[in-house]
Amino acid sequence: MASLGAYAAGSAASAAVTGGTLFQYNRKNFMYDRKMRLETEYQIMEFKIKKAELFRDDVRDIIGLTSVKMDTYLIVNAVQLGFCVMMFCEGRLAAGTPNWLIGCHTLALSGAFTYLLMSVWLSMHATIAAKSYEVRLLTQLVRLPIPSWAQLEGARTYASTFEKLESRQMFRVPFATGTQERVLECTHGGTVEAEHPAEGDDADYAMAGPMIVDAAGDGPEEEGAPAGPGSAAPGAFSSDPWGLERPGDAIYELDGSVQTDPRDLRHIQLVREAMQYWQSYDAFSRVSMSIGTNQLVTALCYYVLGYVLVSNHAIVAAWLAVVLFMAVACALIRLDMSLTSTEYRIAVCMVLCGPLCTAICSREWAAVGTNTIIAVLMPIAYVSHVGWLLFILYLSKIREQKNGVQLPTGFRSVLYIDVFGWIKDNPVSQLFRGIASSAPSQRATSTLRSPECVNAAGPAVQSVRYVDGRPVPMRVEQLPGASRPPRNSDISKADFAPSTFVPREKDSDDAEALDSIEGDKAGARPWKVFFGATALLAALWWCTGVLVTMELLGMTFFKVTPLTRDREETIVQETGKKPSFLQFGQALSTEWPHENVRAFGLACNGASNTILAASRFGLYTADLGSSSQSLVQFKAAPLCRDIEGESLQDVSLQCTSGGSEAEACQAVVLHQQGRQLAKCDISRRLKTAAPAAASRQTPPVALISEDWLSDGDATLTTPAESVLSLAVSSKCVGGAGSCTYVGTSSERIVEMQQTGDDGGSRKYVPHRLLQAKLNGTSGGSMDVIHGRYLALLQQDGQHLQVIDLQKGGALVDSWHIPSAPKNQAWSAMCSAGNQLYFFSEGQSPQLWRFAVPQQLRPEVETKGQVLLQQSAPVSSRVLLHEASEGHAETAPVSRRMSLHTKERTLNRHFESAL
Repeated sequence: MASLGAYAAGSAASAAVTGGTLFQYNRKNFMYDRKMRLETEYQIMEFKIKKAELFRDDVRDIIGLTSVKMDTYLIVNAVQLGFCVMMFCEGRLAAGTPNWLIGCHTLALSGAFTYLLMSVWLSMHATIAAKSYEVRLLTQLVRLPIPSWAQLEGARTYASTFEKLESRQMFRVPFATGTQERVLECTHGGTVEAEHPAEGDDADYAMAGPMIVDAAGDGPEEEGAPAGPGSAAPGAFSSDPWGLERPGDAIYELDGSVQTDPRDLRHIQLVREAMQYWQSYDAFSRVSMSIGTNQLVTALCYYVLGYVLVSNHAIVAAWLAVVLFMAVACALIRLDMSLTSTEYRIAVCMVLCGPLCTAICSREWAAVGTNTIIAVLMPIAYVSHVGWLLFILYLSKIREQKNGVQLPTGFRSVLYIDVFGWIKDNPVSQLFRGIASSAPSQRATSTLRSPECVNAAGPAVQSVRYVDGRPVPMRVEQLPGASRPPRNSDISKADFAPSTFVPREKDSDDAEALDSIEGDKAGARPWKVFFGATALLAALWWCTGVLVTMELLGMTFFKVTPLTRDREETIVQETGKKPSFLQFGQALSTEWPHENVRAFGLACNGASNTILAASRFGLYTADLGSSSQSLVQFKAAPLCRDIEGESLQDVSLQCTSGGSEAEACQAVVLHQQGRQLAKCDISRRLKTAAPAAASRQTPPVALISEDWLSDGDATLTTPAESVLSLAVSSKCVGGAGSCTYVGTSSERIVEMQQTGDDGGSRKYVPHRLLQAKLNGTSGGSMDVIHGRYLALLQQDGQHLQVIDLQKGGALVDSWHIPSAPKNQAWSAMCSAGNQLYFFSEGQSPQLWRFAVPQQLRPEVETKGQVLLQQSAPVSSRVLLHEASEGHAETAPVSRRMSLHTKERTLNRHFESAL
């Protein structure tokens, strides 16, 4: 018995030693595995943060592409808009340019300004929208998965948790009883053959473990979940041999199934959903910039035709410039659009047709002034522009994507908005395809029900759980208080609507507001605006083409009468005196080099038969011949180096006495916006000049002093004063000086005096003020009569005022000028001896001749005129009496012009009497 007791005691001691050794061995294994589990969890958290940082960088890169493009577009568009404004102001076509060319230039320039401004506005909206959605995504939807305290605490394991294991796990004999996994298998009463559960068991597997609730922690329990916080379902898959850890393949940042196609990533889908609110604005901003540049190049073609060809008659230079600009326009089409060969040919034909037809018409009009070819080609030019604008709508090839965005796929080669190639594939939008349909992701966001406040029941204790003696596998993301991914399945399209950036009103119905937001296709708005602007511009081209065609065919329905200033009144009207009428008006047959001359200046001199006319960019001369001659043929004056390429403002004629009259006359031209005077020799084409005259040097340009001119005020209500009109007399009666008189924009008449000599620099300074405020004469034509009187044609073109230079500029009288046929006003006047010459308004004006009023003639001539009137036939005296008494004001034009037929006879009697 003693030996038996000793054997039992020895066996018990041996078993105790063996059991203690096995306990310590299994405990060390458990603690080692839990330590490795702690390091693995912390490494997982670090990997998740790094991967989320890459996601945030993706959001910035994709949206930043839009910001970079829009900034570039804004710079280019701002420069081109500056060009448009300069062309509207400084680059406007000169007066006298035909209406059909002005219409093409204005519409093309207006179209360029419209498209470029539209591009600026769309790019601005795209930049703001992209940046706004980037902020929303980064601050609310794509966040860094920073672990919470509960996760960090749940990753650790206390040593006392080893006591919760089953005895079979605590005292497992290595090799003899099998591996730890076999012990776990026997404990669960099942067979674990695979590392992961079968796909069909995934739903049941999701129910295993502790009570699962929704992300808020207060939702309903999962259907089929075990009742009670400590229940568990059999067959739960564990990733560790102790049965305490669930696999982490459901972690979004580490899920390999969503890494194969970047388009399936959650943050990419979120960006794509937000892109519909700026993607179309980006695309149509680029399209508008392309079409605006095309219209600007076309406008430059028409400007070159109007300035270089029509004004300066440089046909070859103008045509070469047009060819160059058209090559640029065709290159832009090739660079910006994705067209077939047939579409490209049609586009090139439409773009070239308008400028080429206009170039041919401009050449014909500048050369011979005919309208025959113009009436045929110009309608074709306007129709080609209409067809080109409508063809642009077709070439855009608008395609609506599944998210409602309408994109111009015809410009796909320059848009750079489709980083992942969605436009080509046009896939169905699956915003949350990688989130809503992913079971592991749904499991990863589940959490345990928050336990009651119990001491020593923290996350580390809860992470090791046993139910009915069986371990419950779980992850730290399921612990109460664990950080969760931001908003997975509760995101809708209403969260991306633009109106969500502005607080809703309190009384508004949120449901109705959201329905209206979801039903609104924000990506269709830019296309609607672009379509409307293009259609409107095409309609304007069509209407203008119809009006131009009717005008070329002789049907004019719109006649614009120049506006007069509100304060424009004559001195005669202020004093209540009824104005007298000029008598004996006669129309002279007038011929011009071509029919498009718009003359605004006229100059003549009693010492010569030469008459001088000025347009904006050239001078024309004619010989009046004898007093009975009724044909005046204007020819282009010799080129003058000092005014070549300048914009002329007014002209006067200065002739010296003695010698050949033609050789002694020079044109005095006011240019440089009223700051310079230039003298040009105009005699070489009228008569054969002597060798000495041919070698005579033209005096240098003279400057007009600006110190005496008013600078205006800062508010621009009173603009700066400038010199507008000029008159030079060959003989000086009014006083010292050079007998040069100027009119200013402030309605001042000033006599100028020359300083310096002809060999050096010359300057004109004011000598005396003749009139300080002579209403209605600002900018009107003026000339000296018999060296004593200064005649001033008012701006209304219907009255002539005269001041006496010998009496300090005192007003002599005012005469009403009978209207020309078709009620045309008078645009310019000059005086030569006892004759006044007037230009009627319009292109290629007709020259009219009137007799100088009697009171403005020398005294001996006035007495001779009285004798002539007494010896004249009764009928002539009656007509003269009617005109002098003002009856001609109410008489018809034919009655007033009946005096013309008797004027030549009266003039011959008057000259013989003198």
